[in-house]
Order: sequence, then C-alpha cells, then structure tokens
Amino acid sequence: MYLEEMKCISVLLRNAIKGEALSTNALSVFDNKEEFQEYKSNLFTLVSINEVLKSFNDVPSFSLSQFLETGVIPGLYDQETRVPEIGFMKYKGTKAFYNGLIESLKNNDYSFDSSNYLNIYNDDMVATIPQVWLYRLGQGMQKDKYERVFFFNKNKPERIRNKADLIEYLRRTKTFLVELSTSKKDKRANLEFSSAEAKTNYELKNRKDVSLEEVMKAFSSFVSSDFRSKISKYKVSDEFYLIRRAEQLGEVFYDEPIEVQEKFLNKWILERINSKVAQNSETQKFILLSNLRNSEYNEAEDLNMTQVIPGLFSLYINMLMAKKIDLSYTSLSDFKLKAYMDEETQWRKKHHKENESNVLLEREMLKNLSLEAKQILKEINELDVMRDFDLISQKRARYVELVNLIEGGEKSLASVDVTTPVGDVAEIAFDNDKIMSLINEATRNGRIYLEKDTLVVELYNKDITVPVFKTTINIDRMLDFIENMNMNLEEFGVPSK
Repeated sequence: MYLEEMKCISVLLRNAIKGEALSTNALSVFDNKEEFQEYKSNLFTLVSINEVLKSFNDVPSFSLSQFLETGVIPGLYDQETRVPEIGFMKYKGTKAFYNGLIESLKNNDYSFDSSNYLNIYNDDMVATIPQVWLYRLGQGMQKDKYERVFFFNKNKPERIRNKADLIEYLRRTKTFLVELSTSKKDKRANLEFSSAEAKTNYELKNRKDVSLEEVMKAFSSFVSSDFRSKISKYKVSDEFYLIRRAEQLGEVFYDEPIEVQEKFLNKWILERINSKVAQNSETQKFILLSNLRNSEYNEAEDLNMTQVIPGLFSLYINMLMAKKIDLSYTSLSDFKLKAYMDEETQWRKKHHKENESNVLLEREMLKNLSLEAKQILKEINELDVMRDFDLISQKRARYVELVNLIEGGEKSLASVDVTTPVGDVAEIAFDNDKIMSLINEATRNGRIYLEKDTLVVELYNKDITVPVFKTTINIDRMLDFIENMNMNLEEFGVPSK
C-alpha cells in the first residue's frame, strides 16, 4: 500500500525542488499519464485524511447529519456535493458513522478505487467516501476552531518601545494557548475569549505571586458552558523569530500600544503553531494544479514552494512509516542530528529553572542564618560568664541550632542537580527506527520548514523552549533519500520489523 503514491511524491518533488519538467519525470516512473494522475489524486485525499484526524470533533458548529446527507456547510460550502454511500453499518446513526469513519482512517482500514474514492472496510462498516466530501469535512473542522494565545503580565507596559523591551516582555510574560469551539451559531468565540481574559486579569490583579497554572485555572472558570475549551501550556519557544518579525516591521510594531502589539505577537505565534495547516493547504493546491499538459506548472506560479516541499516530505514520511518496515539497513547519513533529549533529560530540563530558583532561595536563607550565628557569637563574647550564664546558655543553644541548620542546608544544596541538562544525539545516532519515528512525530505534532536549501525537522515539549529533537537535511539529499527508498521498496519489497 502507498508505494505508487510515494513514487508520485518523488515526481512532484523533482519539479518543486529542481524545476524539472513534470511530464518527463512522470512518464519515466509510470506507464502512462493516466496512471500518474490517478495516484497523484490519492495524495490529495491522504492530506485530507490527516486534516480530519487532526481536527475532528463530534459537536461542530454545523450539522453532521445534514453534512452526511448533502455535503453542505452553511457559509463555507453552500452547494451540495457527492456524499458517502454506506453499504453496511453494524451500529446505526450519524454518530456511529463518524465514529466508524475516524477509526477506519486511524487504522488504515481503507483503499482507493480508480475514481479516487475512499473505500472503508472493517467489521463495523463498509462505505465509499467521495474525495470532495472528505476534503470539506476537514476544512469545516478547521474553520470551526478559534485559537488565541493568552498573555499574562501583572506589570504589563503601555507599549514595547524597542528590541530590549520586547526581549524583557517575552521573558516575564506567562503564556498559554486557548482553543474555543461551539455548536451555537449565535455565539462568537473571540468575544468569549475577551470576556474571560478581562475577568481573569481582574481576578488576579491584586495577587502578589501567581503561577501559570493558577492563571489557566482562572481563565477556564470564566469560559461559558456554551463553549468547549482546550487550554494548554505554551512557552514562547522561538523568541528570535518573534523579535525578527518585530524588527522587520520597526515603527509599525514599536509605535503601537501593547494591546495591538500583543495581537501581532499572537498572529506570529499562531502562524508557527499552525504551519502544518498552511503547508497542507499549499500542498493540496500544488497537487490539484499539477498536470502533464505542459512541462511547467503555469497554473501554480503563485504557490509557496517553501510550504509545498515540507508538506510533500511530511506526507511521504507518514506513508513510509505506515508500512511498518525494518529501517535497520536504510542509510540516514544525510539527516544531520542537531538535538535530542530522552524523556528523563526533558524532565530534568523542565525542572531545571525551578531547581535554580530553589537553590538561590536556599543560599539566601543560609547566608542569613550564618549572619545570625556570627552575631550570636559576638554577643556571647561580650557577656560575662559568671553574671550572664543563663543567657549565654540560651544563646549557645540557638547557635548550635543554627549550625545544624546550616550544615543540613549545605548538604541539601550539594544534592541538588543544578547543571544544565543537555541531550546527547549520540544516544540515537545509529537507531534508525527511533530517528524515523521522531521525524514522523514531528510531521504531526512538531515543525517541518525550509531554511534556504535545508529542510529542518523539529519536535518540541510544550514545557521546554528548545527542541527536544532536531535534524536537518539538504533538500537535494532529501530527494535522493526518497528516490532511493522507493527504488529499494519496489525492487526488494517491504522488509517488516
């Protein structure tokens, strides 16, 4: 399964990366243009499958039963389209259909027919899913979600005036990501967010010390029951990107009040978070617009290839990993490992700042105890042994108590690990299965992007600002990797684990 579609990706990438004629490469891989077009169209559906699995919820703002019958999403897709044909369902009802659909997509219980329809088959359901209907479902779910970053700073400035101010603001501000959705048409998520934000800031304004968890809890409590909310930690993991964007705008950013500046920051952060959505959109456009009539994509001149190339790579890795092949003898030498942290290192990294803060507090306390002990010794030396014996005994007892506290504190400090946790890429340098599984995870929950002629793959832990996995590969070498993998799979079959 997928080998022909994987070969299509190599053809598309040759055009996207090298500008080579599509017809020449397609016909060197496939017997005829119709065969290429058929498998290429399946790629479009595979992207839609990823979108549906990523964004599906069973209580959207549009009627799932009406959509199943007509393919209509009011305000987004008002014209009817072909809808699924259900041959068999073990459990009846709209909810059962969508549950069966999602499970089948997750488990790869489907195949493509010659018309590019998706055929679902398992013990609970047999159905035929039209390509356009599935695409609309994914788009409808995406449009249904409202996302925004909450910025909490008790000493929020009126305006960020320069680069130094921006760095300080990002350092001191607590942030988390909010997702809101509702099935009620008369409710607006942006107004709900603003209301809950205002109430949260008012609730916490007189609190001296507030943790991120307390801010998140307060915000959650003010969200109306009309909305489903998902609130998750989000550390600003790419400050340099935000600073670069602000510096590019210059006065357009720095002359605005903080409320407008936060809107800019929110927009830039969400662009990074949702980079895969943009990649999938551009990739699907590229697939649709590509044809064999001309040697170039005349219709696709406005496409963003910096989005298309990572999108095609991600799709290829998803298909490759679905094959569950043994990668022991696959060469990954062109993937340059830049960062890796195992789970233990990630845990230590997460708690590193907390340890540093505790150590500083402990040292300050020991310093105060030491000063008190020295003062007591001085006072004892100034007292008369015969006249002030009882007072000396009291002070000596306190001095001994202080010495014990200081010794205990120093032992405690010695046991605290304050070294900066650093991952070691050597741990996975020769573990091909691990490397590829991390790359696959990054295609779904990380970041894949281009820096000039280099593809960058990053995976993050939401509590850590630096990547927990990062690898890079030159895009020409990436194309070689894909073509060599396709050739090996075609010639030698699929070596299973």
